[in-house]
Amino acid sequence: MRPNKSKGVLEPAALKLFAEKGVAETSIRDIAAAADLAEGTLYRHYPSKEAFAKHLYQNAASTVVKELQAIHADSQDMESCFSGIVVFLCNLFDEETEIFTYVFLTPVTTLHTLGIKNEHPIRAVAEILKAWFEKRSLTDRVPELVAAETLGAISGVANQIQLGVLKDSMENYADDVMMAVFRLLKA
Repeated sequence: MRPNKSKGVLEPAALKLFAEKGVAETSIRDIAAAADLAEGTLYRHYPSKEAFAKHLYQNAASTVVKELQAIHADSQDMESCFSGIVVFLCNLFDEETEIFTYVFLTPVTTLHTLGIKNEHPIRAVAEILKAWFEKRSLTDRVPELVAAETLGAISGVANQIQLGVLKDSMENYADDVMMAVFRLLKA
């Protein structure tokens, strides 16, 4: 198999495993088996499993951030912006669960181990909030805190779906999540 083709098989296999098991609990052997490739194939493209995991995280997070920024750019007001963000993230969870899980539910300790600092989409949400707060002269609001609360509301529901506590798709909870986010924005 040519290197570029093997890379195209490795990435989705690893992403699925990293989202399901975590980076530390996923071995090179697991990735190779899931991709139906030899164990050494990963090393043709990346110096280590951790470098590979970081690359996958940065790519996924970058894609999410670009979409969040596009939603912000297309929005006329804060409410429509955050309605769009909630809908986007609910759809992301339903349609690309591995990406959502890897980007939003990977433990902070893993992100630190991988050397991921500023790539988390929470920073983009905080910047979006900062812009809206400045536009509305809401100088007493802390954008980083409201961003954490907003993404916490969304990822909390996703986590409960994954645990089987909530039984429907994320889309079915979007209105409730949106109401929670609007309460946070108005607080």
